[in-house]
Amino acid sequence: MSYKLEKPYTEKERMDFIVTYNHNQGLLIKTTENAVYALEEDEIFEDGVPVKDPDYETKKRKKEIKMQIFELQNKLTELDGKRIRAVCENEVKDEQTGETWLEYYNKQVKEIRAKMSSLSEKIA
Repeated sequence: MSYKLEKPYTEKERMDFIVTYNHNQGLLIKTTENAVYALEEDEIFEDGVPVKDPDYETKKRKKEIKMQIFELQNKLTELDGKRIRAVCENEVKDEQTGETWLEYYNKQVKEIRAKMSSLSEKIA
């Protein structure tokens, strides 16, 4: 449920409200002629009043997927550094199979890219 500061209020009260709800809690602030609102994460401002966002769950899920993709991109960047070293040093990782470090890291990259592709399809 959103928070509301109704007129009449002083400039100090308005600023305290904004600091409390926006700066400290990260809520979205909306101002009308008669009040200042601090909207919860699952609310939107419609026709001058806060209401529950019917698309909130979908938006939240997309945001989570984007975060997962971002984390996978970071893993790819880390693996790129390892692959560069593997190219330069060209050492065998597993004597029994003959697998090199480069082959090992390339398999990991392939798996990560497949995960990223699957996640990207969910938010398209």
